[in-house]
Amino acid sequence: MTEVTVLICTREILQSMTLQAITAAKANTKVPFDLVVLETKDFTHPRDINKVLKFVKTKYFVTMDDDILPEKNWLEEMIKVAESDERIGAVQANIRTPEGIIFIWHGEANPYSREPTKVEEIGFACTALALFKTKIVREVGYFDENFYKWSFDTDYSWRIKEKGYKVVVAPKARAIHYASYTISQNPQLKEKYEILDRTYLVKKWILTKRFKDEYAVNNPTFIDYWRRYCERIETNE
Repeated sequence: MTEVTVLICTREILQSMTLQAITAAKANTKVPFDLVVLETKDFTHPRDINKVLKFVKTKYFVTMDDDILPEKNWLEEMIKVAESDERIGAVQANIRTPEGIIFIWHGEANPYSREPTKVEEIGFACTALALFKTKIVREVGYFDENFYKWSFDTDYSWRIKEKGYKVVVAPKARAIHYASYTISQNPQLKEKYEILDRTYLVKKWILTKRFKDEYAVNNPTFIDYWRRYCERIETNE
């Protein structure tokens, strides 16, 4: 019996990027895992994840985008970090784009400037490639389905932290992310959902201490940042 369920959500299972992601995930780990590939036309990440999460029985649950290529021993390293501390609730892989942009954040809109060299707490676990302890997921609850594709992982990580658990990065679990490969084929839709999701995150958390600690402190220019988003919302209305 396996201890890991890996979920890949995609618009098209047979598209080349999805097949490359599946191949890389399998080829670069010796840890057996149950693979679920969910083809969905709506492509609303929280709802899609929840559909599968309700039936997960394994010790660990991994979310993986259809445009990410895990590298050697990716799953071994993520599990090793998860098991190093019982207070760890989520582990993100050391993700970067082909151009070398780091996909790890101190907080929303405040990315790392260089790759991490040690296990450390981060702002949130990006579900492009993240491992969750299923028992802690049961305690925290399901992902918030009011989000579409962005910021729902920030929201979920903050909820994990509110329960007293840690969200960390596994520096040796490396992966290359062709960011937003699928939805980038529809730039207007990408823009719309990104604005809606990031706005909803702020509305949900802005009056909490968690928002101050995680957002305002880690992103000192957040007022200007969100003013620009509000201007984009008005333009699109």
